[in-house]
Amino acid sequence: MFLVEKPCPQGWWGSPVCGPCNCETNRGFHKDCNKTTGECRCKENHYRPEGEDTCYPCECFSLGSESRTCDVITGQCPCKGGVIGRQCNRCDNPFAEVTPTGCEGMCI
Repeated sequence: MFLVEKPCPQGWWGSPVCGPCNCETNRGFHKDCNKTTGECRCKENHYRPEGEDTCYPCECFSLGSESRTCDVITGQCPCKGGVIGRQCNRCDNPFAEVTPTGCEGMCI
């Protein structure tokens, strides 16, 4: 711990005394924490289910998802039209496939 007159550096929190964040990066947490509470937060493009002590990668399917960012608690990715699944990797129509524009029907 050390005394500072300005905000704590990355990886440290507190005021006026800074202490280490102690966030477990191997469990998906960002090495930096809340500067006021010391609470750890997930790395970018990760989510943390309620009651869990680990952050998991979003793993959004690039063709079916609007972005790589998912809901911070459920891990649900933002799906394109007709695309379903937490990772947006399936179509709601069993005869369609995921394409860059959403789900498109296949000719039979």
